[in-house]
Amino acid sequence: MNEVKLVVDAKASLGEGPIWDYEKKLLYWIDIINKEIRILDPKTHSERIIKTAHSPGSVVVGTHERILAAFENGFSFLDLLTEKCTFIADPESDMPGNRFNDGKCDPAGRFFAGTMSSESGKASLYCLDTDLSVTKKIEGVTTSNGIVWNMKTGKMYYIDTPTKEIWGYDYDIKTGDISNKEVVVHIPDGEGVPDEIRT
Repeated sequence: MNEVKLVVDAKASLGEGPIWDYEKKLLYWIDIINKEIRILDPKTHSERIIKTAHSPGSVVVGTHERILAAFENGFSFLDLLTEKCTFIADPESDMPGNRFNDGKCDPAGRFFAGTMSSESGKASLYCLDTDLSVTKKIEGVTTSNGIVWNMKTGKMYYIDTPTKEIWGYDYDIKTGDISNKEVVVHIPDGEGVPDEIRT
């Protein structure tokens, strides 16, 4: 029988986006409302809290003592030694009512992260490529959420929460291109809404 255990009594206001660092054996996660990036060492049960100037929507493991974050105001590097951010790009600088939300890296290291909006259909999913160029991948969404890849089937799966659907796309790992959208899961009314997805 599976057992749920309290690992850290964080008392987070909006805890999201856990990412495991396989090399360092650390767990990264965020508290969006409190503007915190948190790093848990399960071996020692110690946790490091990095206060940020802007609300983080998601973080991913980087290299050279840096991580990548999608903050409310765009993509940035965060130096883990100095805790200083280096801004990369904000593809929605003209949309102050939007903020970045969930994001993940594809198997080639591209950082996909999407925005959320108080206005229906005004958010999008973006890709920060390994050369730091930013491309809009999906538009017309409201709350960009869970994203994951299955390279055995060549698929990317993605959630726009208010639709109550999980969308599947053919995924080209060489280019990061998506195509052939299909609804793979539809959640009936009264049974909740999708937020996160795993394969």
